[in-house]
Amino acid sequence: MRNAIRLFLKDVKCQEILIEVLAGLVAAHWKVGGDDDTSVADKTTQVLTNLSVYQFGKEVASVLPHRLKERGDEVKREREERKKKLQVEEGKGKFTDLPETVYGTKDDFHKVLEIIDQPHANTLEQLIKECQDSKDSDDEFEAWNSGKNVTTPKKELDFIYFKHSDNKDWQEKDPKDWKPKHEFGGKRNPLRLEVFMHALSAKEEPQSVLVGAESVTRFVEYKFAPSLDKNDPRWLHAKEVDMVKLVICRFIQSQLTGQSLINAFGEADEKKRKS
Repeated sequence: MRNAIRLFLKDVKCQEILIEVLAGLVAAHWKVGGDDDTSVADKTTQVLTNLSVYQFGKEVASVLPHRLKERGDEVKREREERKKKLQVEEGKGKFTDLPETVYGTKDDFHKVLEIIDQPHANTLEQLIKECQDSKDSDDEFEAWNSGKNVTTPKKELDFIYFKHSDNKDWQEKDPKDWKPKHEFGGKRNPLRLEVFMHALSAKEEPQSVLVGAESVTRFVEYKFAPSLDKNDPRWLHAKEVDMVKLVICRFIQSQLTGQSLINAFGEADEKKRKS
C-alpha cells in the first residue's frame, strides 16, 4: 500500500508542488529593503520555521487535492485503455501487438519460454544477429544522451562492437583518434565491449577458472590489460583503463545516495590516512 502511495505521489510531483507553495509563502513574508544584508538562505529558513499550520495548510489545500484528483482520473483512463488493449481477438496471443509489458496470469508466466524461446547458447553471437540481421535492425528510434539522439539497433551495436578496418595501427593510437563508423549523436564516443566486460568482472585479485583441462583467466585484471598481447580479447588501451574505472564509478553512484557515496569515500580516505 505504501509503495502504491509513494509511486502515486511521485507521479503527481508532490515535492515540486510543495516547493512552489512554500516559495510563494516565503516570497510573501520577506521583508526586503534598507540595510538588510541577511542572506537568502537565512531569510528562507526564518520564514519556513515561523509559518503557521493554518497558513501552510490553507495554501496546500488550495492546490494539492485538485492535482491528486487529476492524477486519479488519469490513472483510471490509463487502466481503461489498457483493458481495451487486452481484449484481443480470439485465437491471438494475449500480448500480441502490445507495445509494453502488462500483468498477466500464472499461466502467462509459465508460457513465457513458448513465446520467447530458449536463450541462445552464444549470447554475443545472437546479440550481433539480433541487432544486425533482424527485420527492424535499421528502424530508427529516438533516445536522449546529452541531447537528442536518433539511432538504430545496428548503429548502437557498432557503438560497443566496432571494427577498425579504417584505423590502421589503431591499437597504437590514442582512443580519441580512433575513427568511429558513425556519428553516434548525443555527444557520445564509442566504448568497446571489452571495457564493459572488464568493468562487469572487476575484482581485487586475479581469478582463474578451469575450462575443460585449461585454466583460463577471465576479464578481471583490467589494470594490467594494456600489457597483454594485442591479439588477446582482454587487451585494453591504457586510456581505456580509465574508462573501466568510470563505468564502475557510475554504477556505484547509481546504487548509492549522494550522502552514502560521500561517506564511503570518506571512510576510504580515513583508512588510507591511518595506514
